[in-house]
Amino acid sequence: MDANRCGRSDSALESNTQHYENARSQLAVASVPLVFRDTTISQLRHFIAAALELRDACYHNSVPERPLDVLLWLRRRLNEEAKNPGNAELFRAQCLR
Repeated sequence: MDANRCGRSDSALESNTQHYENARSQLAVASVPLVFRDTTISQLRHFIAAALELRDACYHNSVPERPLDVLLWLRRRLNEEAKNPGNAELFRAQCLR
């Protein structure tokens, strides 16, 4: 019976790690459009959703980042995008929102 518990524990740890890695990958892909001038609001929302998904994945102790670190990084990144004069005014306003 203890072997089954260990197996479930290892499986849960692997599942948490996989969720974290998937969330990191999704965030990396979602951040790519932000470097272009014609980034849309929906792409920005997708980026924010991906960052929040990473935050949720960070609630497990087996990952190196803390949820608050992800939120602070997201805030800093959105402030940078809002201050970029190359972005459209509506896009910058959405970043501040």
